[in-house]
Amino acid sequence: MAAVQSELLEELDQRGFAVLRSFIESDAVARLMEFVNDIVSAAVADKQEEDRARRAAGETGWIDVWHPGEAGFVVKDVTGAADVASILHDQRLLEIATSVKGAGATLRKIRVIASMPGYGHQGFHPDSERGRDDRAAPSIGSWDDVAFFLVISPHRAETGTIRALPGSHRTPPHFAELGSAMPPHPDEVRIEADPGDLFVYSAQLWKSSTFNGGHEPLKGLWIGC
Repeated sequence: MAAVQSELLEELDQRGFAVLRSFIESDAVARLMEFVNDIVSAAVADKQEEDRARRAAGETGWIDVWHPGEAGFVVKDVTGAADVASILHDQRLLEIATSVKGAGATLRKIRVIASMPGYGHQGFHPDSERGRDDRAAPSIGSWDDVAFFLVISPHRAETGTIRALPGSHRTPPHFAELGSAMPPHPDEVRIEADPGDLFVYSAQLWKSSTFNGGHEPLKGLWIGC
């Protein structure tokens, strides 16, 4: 792990993100997949029931059942759920967080995140507002913030995945015009991943999800320090 950790930290410093393949074993992935599927199915059922109720009350046309929140995204805090308790105490995650943030780093939050078919595309953005400031780049070997995204369903370039701008955690991109964070960027990397893979990234990295052109929700677990 020490050699892998050294290589990982170097990659994180240079690119602002890294992907650890098969971080979670298949049996654990299967259990997490069942848990996440239940969360997403319940959320979608709630949206469908809201639509039926509002139409029964007389509303017509397109009804925005996603407001408040981003259209087509299910985001559910599951920090206290027993099914994910082991993730918040995973020593490998804690080791990475401590190596990046320093002693005392902890895993504080975990959320189910899913984008529905026909939705999902976002403009490039950092999780932290500090990522928009050229003067706020994290020092080499030490960041203020790091986050993890555990892939639960297959992420593919053609059906939807995460895209990132390597190095943008240190040098924020400057888009030519308003809204140009939405289209493909010449430097972007689209990260294909399988269930159990782990995306590790700086909160100052510019990244986004892409359009879900498949038939199933794109699912994952976000873990924050």
